Amino acid sequence: MRRVLAAGAVALSLGNGFAADPPMVKAPAVQPAGASLPATNLDPTPKAFIGVWVPVSCQADGKEQFGEREKKEFRLSIEHGMHKLYLLTDPVKMEGVRIHAAKLTVDEKAGTFDLEVAESKLKAKGDKIHGIFAFEGEQMKLCYSPADQPRPTKFEAPKGSTTLCEVWERQPKK
Repeated sequence: MRRVLAAGAVALSLGNGFAADPPMVKAPAVQPAGASLPATNLDPTPKAFIGVWVPVSCQADGKEQFGEREKKEFRLSIEHGMHKLYLLTDPVKMEGVRIHAAKLTVDEKAGTFDLEVAESKLKAKGDKIHGIFAFEGEQMKLCYSPADQPRPTKFEAPKGSTTLCEVWERQPKK
C-alpha cells in the first residue's frame, strides 16, 4: 500500500484518485545524467533540468511519502521538454516501466514550471499541474499543486493541502 501511495504522490496524484488506466508503457533503459544531448535551441528544457534524477524526499499532506524502497525504485528523467517518471524493473540495467509522462514548460526567471499530462497511470491526459523549483548543488526541489489550486510560493506541503514537494538528486554519470 505504501508503494502505491508513494507512486501516486510522485506521479502527481494530487487527490484526484486514479484516472482511466492507460496500459503501462515498457520504456527503454533510463540513461544516466549527461548521456542525453545538451539543451539546444531544439530542446526547450533548461540545461539544469536535463538528466536522470533519484528521489531524496517526497512530502505530501505534511508527511514524508518515501521510504528506502521507493528511493531505490523510482527515477525521474527530464529532457526534450518532457518530465517522465519510471518504476525500475531492473536497477542494475536501469530499465523500467514509465508510469507518467508530461510536457514540461519552465519559466527560469520566475522560478516556476507547468506540467501537462501526456500519459499516466494516475492522472488523466491533459491534466495540468503548476509549481516552483530551485536547485542546490546536484539537488532539484519541486513543489507543485493542481492548476486549479494556487501555485505554491514556499517549499512546503502542509497537512490538508494539495501541494506536493519533492527533492531529487542528479544521478551520477556511470
